[in-house]
Amino acid sequence: MPDFPLGLDALKAIAEYRTEFWTLILHTFTLIGDKEGYILIIVGIYMMYDKKLALRLAVIVLSTTIINQILKMIIANPRPFVLEGTYLKHWEVSHSYAEVTAMEFSTPSGHAMASVPFFGYLHHTYHNLHFRIIALAFILLIGFSRPYLGVHYLEDIILGWGFGGLILAIVLKYEEEVCQHWNKLSLFQISLTSIGVSLLFWLTTLLIKDANITNLPTAFTGSLGFIFGILIGARLEKTTLGFDPKSKSIVIKLIRTLLTMALIVAPIVLLKKLPFIDWTDNSYTNHLLQYIRYTISALSGIYIAPWLSIKLKLLS
Repeated sequence: MPDFPLGLDALKAIAEYRTEFWTLILHTFTLIGDKEGYILIIVGIYMMYDKKLALRLAVIVLSTTIINQILKMIIANPRPFVLEGTYLKHWEVSHSYAEVTAMEFSTPSGHAMASVPFFGYLHHTYHNLHFRIIALAFILLIGFSRPYLGVHYLEDIILGWGFGGLILAIVLKYEEEVCQHWNKLSLFQISLTSIGVSLLFWLTTLLIKDANITNLPTAFTGSLGFIFGILIGARLEKTTLGFDPKSKSIVIKLIRTLLTMALIVAPIVLLKKLPFIDWTDNSYTNHLLQYIRYTISALSGIYIAPWLSIKLKLLS
């Protein structure tokens, strides 16, 4: 494991100042920085306020997550206290969360890295001073929650913020140019491009893992499938539905949001229960099925949910 300047001693020092109040607060911010937290925020924006903003945020945070997963595979630095076998003693998380997290790499922090382009983009989009302060606070608190809970080195957070800031700078500089070219593509071209890029990323990570499919996590393939589903679903919705989320009733907006969340979760949960598929098996077939599973999930949220909203007259 790399010899970090601060390392475990810094985490042990932070742990001495844990309190029930701050543990609860920072647990909350860690949950916001999980993929479920981002999905909830994006769905809320998509179904209640602004489709364009929600789609851009979804692509930004998913792309950042994919890049983060690749960086973690390259650096391959274990989580704090894992090599010592003492992580259950030092981490302030549930046993089930710890068992899953201990199997993942640490550097750079995905929470810190994703928070910067996500909340940084919102900070750039809205010029309200109070909103901007809140956006910055989310970046800081999501990042700090990870070493506070003991699951990341402080260096992981700094590196995550650095990589996230670089991604945000690239997005802000090139987003309009990229969107102009992207909007000119047909659905077939979007599908072909998205699948091609997914395959390129997947093959790259497979090579990083010494071409051993059993070493490549299916969660990475799921992220690729989810972004593919969003891209084709967004084009389908734009050309065939033209859904307008700006209805006047907050109750209707909330119903649409809950409906969308249910449709996103359903394919992931229901397909996982199929008795003839072992989702823990890292085979080529399972990677393909994982890609399809998350593509269906994203399509359900981006296209099926607006279609149902229109059919059920949930627009006013």
